Amino acid sequence: MKRFLRASPILLLLISLSAFADSFTLLLAPGSPEGGNFEFISRQPGISVFLVGTVPESFYSNSLIAPGSTLGGTSEVFVDGGAIKINGVSYDNLGLDIGSLFVSSFTFPTNGKDFTVPVSASFSVDELIVGVGNIHLNGTASGKVTFKFNSNVGLYSPSTIFLTTVPEPSTLGLLGIGLTGILALARRKLKLIQ
Repeated sequence: MKRFLRASPILLLLISLSAFADSFTLLLAPGSPEGGNFEFISRQPGISVFLVGTVPESFYSNSLIAPGSTLGGTSEVFVDGGAIKINGVSYDNLGLDIGSLFVSSFTFPTNGKDFTVPVSASFSVDELIVGVGNIHLNGTASGKVTFKFNSNVGLYSPSTIFLTTVPEPSTLGLLGIGLTGILALARRKLKLIQ
């Protein structure tokens, strides 16, 4: 029994280390003729990704939005820069690629008030690392977006959509159990030394 008790903090540590979840962040700003209104950030075990690109103005522009209009659906993303790090090796010589973005649809209310809406988005692209090959990247994130009503003109102002993943409660629980086991073992060793 003593051997099991001594080994349990190590077991809890190993469980908590494998509990880190993948992280995805999507940012979509209102489009402009200059472009550059999309960012995708992904952190997974062994790979980190940062991509920038442009979503066409026809999908999400910086024009005011009429009440009753619908926003969302599928759009192309013209990926034109970024960096990818795989197992400690960084690649920033990326090709110009076209990805796909899906944003859950919603309708702007007609009551003339600011509103907040839950939104989820998915992004995928086969990104070319020049001299290495293609890598398939994808991710889904969700969150809430607030749109302000401009009463002077009776239209909604576009807002930057910032969506990210949140670790599952079980992930945080496993991490907490592992850290508690480590602290208990360290405390016990300190008592034995004194």
